[in-house]
Amino acid sequence: MPPKAASADTAELVELFKSIGLTQSKAAEAAKSPKSATTLKDIIRKKQLAGKNLDEKTGVLLAALAVQGNKLDEDERGYAVDAILDGRLKSTDQVSGNRMLGTVVMHLLSSLLVLSSRYQVSRVTPRPSRSGRL
Repeated sequence: MPPKAASADTAELVELFKSIGLTQSKAAEAAKSPKSATTLKDIIRKKQLAGKNLDEKTGVLLAALAVQGNKLDEDERGYAVDAILDGRLKSTDQVSGNRMLGTVVMHLLSSLLVLSSRYQVSRVTPRPSRSGRL
């Protein structure tokens, strides 16, 4: 009887994947790969995407990210999901190619620069002495 449990799990995944705009066939295809299916399921749950009336194109991009998502850490994957949802990533080539990884890397570098400049400013700013003078 284990195959029925596996097929029930697959049917549940297919329904979840359809809730982000994937067609029946694309949702079934996405559910076939255990690693990608787990990643896509995590994306949907963490970003609360089920039932958000996403279009098919967005669903396809999220599924493509799930395939590539195993190469990204959680913060990078979250940034990529946000980029898909707000339209900065518009094609599967962008999501699955170096362009997406480059976008993620640029975001992380800019975040590091901001943090670095904040640290330097806090270290350079003179502090008043105990007597109240600079």
